[in-house]
Amino acid sequence: MGTREGDPLGQVGYPQSLLFRATRLLVDSDMHARRWRREKAIDDFLTTTHIAQVRGQGEIDRHIIWVQLRDETRPKVVANWDPKEFHRVPTLGAMSLTVLERIARARWASGAASSALCALGWPARSGAMPGS
Repeated sequence: MGTREGDPLGQVGYPQSLLFRATRLLVDSDMHARRWRREKAIDDFLTTTHIAQVRGQGEIDRHIIWVQLRDETRPKVVANWDPKEFHRVPTLGAMSLTVLERIARARWASGAASSALCALGWPARSGAMPGS
């Protein structure tokens, strides 16, 4: 886009964001392939990205909870399990892990995604958070 051309400090965030995303992808893969524990994943994430410990822990915890929810819901809907549909939940907008878990559980418990979201107070067509 060229909005930060000639501004080296303005360009610093771009490589940092690339590093963050790449590290998240690698840690995710290693948690599955190498069966890393939470502590190992957090240590690797923090060592590579140098972000605040609380943020690194939150990233790893979000991943762990999402995988647990996926594994928990899959057996309940084996006949019509659609991973694309399951992974659409985070696209509904920014939310805390508690809200994410509540929405994912309600979505799969009811079998009807839209009615589950409406029951939680989520608008039918917008990405706005309940109560916002």
